[in-house]
Amino acid sequence: MFNLKDLFLFQGIADEKVDKMIKALSSPVSYRKHDIIYDTDRFDRALGVFLSGVGCAENEGSVFLKRNFTEGSVFGAAAVFGEMSGYVSRIRARSDCIVCFIPQDVLEKWFKQYPETVVNYVSFLSERIRFLNNKLSQMTDKSVSARLYRYISDSADENGVLTVKNMAELARMTRMGRTSLYRALSELEEKGFILREHDLITLL
Repeated sequence: MFNLKDLFLFQGIADEKVDKMIKALSSPVSYRKHDIIYDTDRFDRALGVFLSGVGCAENEGSVFLKRNFTEGSVFGAAAVFGEMSGYVSRIRARSDCIVCFIPQDVLEKWFKQYPETVVNYVSFLSERIRFLNNKLSQMTDKSVSARLYRYISDSADENGVLTVKNMAELARMTRMGRTSLYRALSELEEKGFILREHDLITLL
């Protein structure tokens, strides 16, 4: 289970202060497999942190949101500090999981009391922007790795997972040579765009 004290927000803050901050939060929420945690019209203005289990973002219209959440993953940044009336995607539990929520009003209180949390939060958002910009570049690039990424994005299921029978089949489907395919897969994995596990390729 993810230790909430390791959350990015608490970097640089003394342990005794972090303990006090965590104690002020509401108890984590448990979800069963397939439960919807956030929906486009049903969400809380809060950051969510997966303490255990696996979740996924579902959005039929965007390959950028085909991603999985594991222990320590954060979601909900698009739900706080804005006037939006709907959330950007549906967050669903892929297994039994436990989620801790940090409401917007708590974040505002922390930002005033602990300046470190402001820097940590901005750094988190900046990293997300860079990551999404890199994905956008990958989608519009004409390189071999970009072409492979677009194929994986288009062919992955609603959870962002592509099942590959074998590399020869993937090479045939993408019209790539085996050497180019392996090089492109390695490049995408090194950039943090995909995760390869046996016959599965997961969009991150």
